Amino acid sequence: MTDLDQAGKLDETLVVVAAEFGRSPKITKSNAGREHWPDCYSVLFAGGGIKGGQVYGPIRQDRRPAGDEPGDARRLHRDDLPLPWIDPSGEMHDQGGRPFALSKGAPIEALIG
Repeated sequence: MTDLDQAGKLDETLVVVAAEFGRSPKITKSNAGREHWPDCYSVLFAGGGIKGGQVYGPIRQDRRPAGDEPGDARRLHRDDLPLPWIDPSGEMHDQGGRPFALSKGAPIEALIG
């Protein structure tokens, strides 16, 4: 991040750090681990026109939304595709020729600078 910023490239580079699921805040007694929470996880966005210092879609420990507007993973793809050569409402085809949408969500306007 520092290197991108110092090189003057951070504004034109979108950095995304994500995982496929979150974990419960408590260790379970049965297996001494933490349960998977597929609908609750963190994603970090930086650069690329994203407004910094925001929390979007916070949750409470019971997995219920804590804010006015819950997060939605489908919407992340609309925000990480604001590139002039990619139409997020477009589609691509797999090796079998089957079409799939690049994104089915709507942009999260609050995150875009």
